[in-house]
Amino acid sequence: MEIKTKIKNLMKAQNISTYALAQASDLTQTCIANWYSKRNYEPSIKALEKVCCALNISMAQLFCSNDEEIICVDKEFKGIFESWLMLNDEQRFVVKSVVNSYVPNDL
Repeated sequence: MEIKTKIKNLMKAQNISTYALAQASDLTQTCIANWYSKRNYEPSIKALEKVCCALNISMAQLFCSNDEEIICVDKEFKGIFESWLMLNDEQRFVVKSVVNSYVPNDL
């Protein structure tokens, strides 16, 4: 799938307008709109980095070949992950045990 189509699909999945993406990525709305206009401009790598940051995905996720591999990470999940990185092995074991106690066994 083309990168611009993936961006459009991610915007739709996250209910983000072109205006909102432009604001979050520090790009102009015209810049993003030009990607989808008759001019068919291609986004630069720098612009893609900004869009990925705004959509909470990595560049690797944007360029992956399988759409199902794309996981949208919201700010709350990102905060949980950052906290996880600060835990020692014993603390991580406890957290995993608590989380696993809430997850159904058939998953």
